[in-house]
Amino acid sequence: MSLPAPLVRLRAHLGRDLFVLRAAVAVLHLVALITVRALHLREAAQVYDGWLALSLRNLVDGKVWTALTYVLLHDLGGISHVLFNLLGLYFFGLPVAQSLGRRPFWKLVAVAAVVGGLLQVAIGALLGDAGPVVGISAVTMAFLTVFAMQRPDADIYLFFALRVPARYLVPIVVGLDVLGALSGSDVALFAHLGGVGAGFLCGSGWKWRVARARVQALLGKTAVRHRPFTVIDGQGGRSGSRDWRNDKPS
Repeated sequence: MSLPAPLVRLRAHLGRDLFVLRAAVAVLHLVALITVRALHLREAAQVYDGWLALSLRNLVDGKVWTALTYVLLHDLGGISHVLFNLLGLYFFGLPVAQSLGRRPFWKLVAVAAVVGGLLQVAIGALLGDAGPVVGISAVTMAFLTVFAMQRPDADIYLFFALRVPARYLVPIVVGLDVLGALSGSDVALFAHLGGVGAGFLCGSGWKWRVARARVQALLGKTAVRHRPFTVIDGQGGRSGSRDWRNDKPS
């Protein structure tokens, strides 16, 4: 079964991987809206909450796949949640997908989803919030972070109005998430932070030491640099030579 011509052009523009990811989010959201919200099918709601959404209860019950499937679900109370994520996947996911390639792309998606989801569930449980987690925001934030690391000087229009360099976008978004968390927002903000962490690690080549060094550089905590070793000519005791015993250890 062939796709309609507009979708074929869109797939060619996005690339197959990003097209599949966005299509899965959009189609599943549409199906959930029809079955759960419009038709009020109890069975559909049970599948949505009990088999696809991420929650501490689902994890305890052994439904470990929900650590991935929850990213395909979104708030059924409106379209803003899914709309902004689809836009984020387009603006940041497209250049990232083109630069990474297929396997690294899906690795980033999976790591961001799992890290963001589990972080949200863990901290939510500590704060007494055991509600389900849905949304692909963690992956969107991972794409945003990798994009900012790859193109720090790119101009981004925050809220479609305020132009800022991409390098400032991640600190701004993280700051807004922290403020939201302090104000008691019901958004899965810790999933966002998990996505940022996954994106930062991906942008560092999945090397912990590189990521740690970059974090230290951002915090102004550079590693201690040792002075280069002093080369001794081995002619101690001769005229004009240095006595190695008088040198400070390097």
